[in-house]
Amino acid sequence: MKNTRHMNCLFHIKTKCYSKNIKVFAAKDGLYEEFEDIVNNSVTKEEFEYLWSEMIKQRGLENNKYLTKMWETRKKFIPVYYKNVFFPFIQSTSRSEATNARFKENVGPTYSIISFVAEYQCIVDSIDRAENLEDHYSNQKRPKELLFGYTFERHA
Repeated sequence: MKNTRHMNCLFHIKTKCYSKNIKVFAAKDGLYEEFEDIVNNSVTKEEFEYLWSEMIKQRGLENNKYLTKMWETRKKFIPVYYKNVFFPFIQSTSRSEATNARFKENVGPTYSIISFVAEYQCIVDSIDRAENLEDHYSNQKRPKELLFGYTFERHA
């Protein structure tokens, strides 16, 4: 699987960043919100890189070791760098850990790729069943009163 891409967990990196820089985030009003917005909501790599460097410059964080390390490894965890890469079911730490645990229980290192694919299909089927059930429950619920009666409103 030579084209496999490995990413680092954004949740864990941000958590460590906050714990290592607790005084910095507390002292600089609005830094937390700015940091979160840049990391999570940048649309392009260029936008992220520009906003990050502006944040660092304006906030006087050029000598912050952890933020410098984050910059150097940004392509491994900042969402904008892998928004066009397929990462099935890995949207949060708990989900990825649950998926990993399931693979570890049912597919060992000596198993074939066919066993892995079969287990992967079981996970996909399980997620599909859960989503279909939730869709069914959602379709059965109707609001008591529609404000305007628009098709969009009925659909929502």
